[in-house]
Amino acid sequence: MSQERTEAATPKKRRDARRKGQVARSSELSGALSLLAAFMVLRAAGPWIWQRLWLNMTGFFAVAGGRELSPALVGNMLLQAAEATVLMAAPVAGAAAVAGVGSGLLQTGLVSAPNLLSPDFSRIDPLSGAKRVFSRRALMEMVKALAKVAVVGYFAFQGVRGDLGRLMSLGDMKLGPAAGVVLSIASGMMVRAAASLAVIGALDYLYQFYEFEMGLRMTKQELKEEAKETEGRPEVRGKIKERQRQMARKRMMAQVPKADVIVTNPTHFAVALKYDPKLAAAPVCLAKGADLVAARIRQIAKAHQIPIVENPPLAQALYRTVEVGRTIPSDLYRAVAEVLAFVYRLKGRVPA
Repeated sequence: MSQERTEAATPKKRRDARRKGQVARSSELSGALSLLAAFMVLRAAGPWIWQRLWLNMTGFFAVAGGRELSPALVGNMLLQAAEATVLMAAPVAGAAAVAGVGSGLLQTGLVSAPNLLSPDFSRIDPLSGAKRVFSRRALMEMVKALAKVAVVGYFAFQGVRGDLGRLMSLGDMKLGPAAGVVLSIASGMMVRAAASLAVIGALDYLYQFYEFEMGLRMTKQELKEEAKETEGRPEVRGKIKERQRQMARKRMMAQVPKADVIVTNPTHFAVALKYDPKLAAAPVCLAKGADLVAARIRQIAKAHQIPIVENPPLAQALYRTVEVGRTIPSDLYRAVAEVLAFVYRLKGRVPA
């Protein structure tokens, strides 16, 4: 038997994989989007951050130069510096965190996998480690690393070359304007580099999704084993089959009111027939049953005033030879035609 994984994963296998924390996810995309969000906020809030930093620095130097330093004063200055740093970094860090968490949720949704917290000693196996080093995944990781280095290097080079004139004029500027120019050039380079890394991350996600789907594929034997496991014990399978029979019987009973005639044994068998030349060339069996089921068919027929014809040989032949939903066999055409003609005469109806 072929053991090739040619079959798509079943919903059960997908659920099991998700419980184990196995989902299609690109850490490259999350990291790149975090960087992009952080750099964009940094670029937008850069003048404000620089202004706050400049005011804090000049204020600290003014205090330090005009008063005698003491442990209490130094501690207070350090505390103020820490508060100012947190305040300035909060928008950038917040944007990066929101982008990282949001991209992760978009890729995988909420995933709970407590088993990932338990130690996996197979990771320290030298043989397994060697296989991971020379695997296709390791090759892709190397390609991604080279692509990231190339992208960042390209935009750094383009940024320096495009703003070379502004960089050369920094020597003629005061510290404040010069720092603003450097921040503007650096933030532009970082935003462009992060946007390109985000494109690489999106391509990586497509690759990770493809790898994930291929890894979930199953063999035909695995499908059969899962079906056996899902069905459960013999008594469970028996209950399922009984439930299926009940549903099929319910659907069959719903067809009885549409019948033209009920042929009976008279008590052991009952077969409901309908003839509509527009739908079939011969009468169709809508329902059939023995004993209690036959009694139920007769009960429904009486409630809907459907003629009941006692013909034991024909009822037995129909019960044994025709399936529900199928036309009657050709050797019973004549006998059934006589029954239908009798019914039509009772109703005053002319056969089509």
